[in-house]
Amino acid sequence: MTWTPGKPKHVPSHVRRAVLARDGYQCTAIGREGQRCPQGVNLEAHHVTGYTPGETTTPDMLTTLCSWHHNRITQQQARQARLNNPTPGVRRPPEPHPGLR
Repeated sequence: MTWTPGKPKHVPSHVRRAVLARDGYQCTAIGREGQRCPQGVNLEAHHVTGYTPGETTTPDMLTTLCSWHHNRITQQQARQARLNNPTPGVRRPPEPHPGLR
């Protein structure tokens, strides 16, 4: 599935609107001092439980995050997935220096 910014195919509009309303149209991320992020624009619906293609998305599976927090959490999840399932690197064997042959 191709990712289109701002228009995810797996979160229906009515579900996204319900999640935003439930969360008071504000990011739900909690900062270091225990304060909720005050951001109220550039909000995105984030899958708390992860997304499986073909599943029916419900508001219980989602939370509201600003684009900054959503990007940060997604990058952390991707990093963890790479650590858990490393792929073998494909590298060319080193070539000897032409002047040292």
